[in-house]
Amino acid sequence: MSLTLSVALFAGCALIIGLVGTRLTGVVDTLADRTGMGEAIAGAVLMGMATSLSGIVLSVTAAWKGQPELAMSNAVGGIAVQTLFLTVADVALRRINLEHAAASIGNLAQGTLLMCLLGLLLVASFSPEWTLWSIHPVTPILLLGYVYGLRIIDEVR
Repeated sequence: MSLTLSVALFAGCALIIGLVGTRLTGVVDTLADRTGMGEAIAGAVLMGMATSLSGIVLSVTAAWKGQPELAMSNAVGGIAVQTLFLTVADVALRRINLEHAAASIGNLAQGTLLMCLLGLLLVASFSPEWTLWSIHPVTPILLLGYVYGLRIIDEVR
């Protein structure tokens, strides 16, 4: 595939994601209201899951092909880039106040959960390289920590 075709395909996919993402925001907001789960949980679970699908596929594929650094850098880099885009949105869109939304108890709890999970990854990177059935011991802790963290976030809101 030529470079021009690849760039055009990428641009087309990005445009589609941008258009559908705008609609997704409204659908998730409606679901948050109708289910009573709240915007913080709906954003974290529903929008987070939907917008992370491409990154999940990339990370799993990279891990499957024996490229663990690519898999991890994709996940952590995705968080960093999304944070950068929030900063750009906060500067560009003066009619909304992202600092106020960030200070909500649900979003503060989510940020705390994210720091805890990233901290576990950091601990794992300095721990001995041993596994049980080819799974690092921190892996199930991350999964359980995320599920438990969502439960706590739901309770604090």
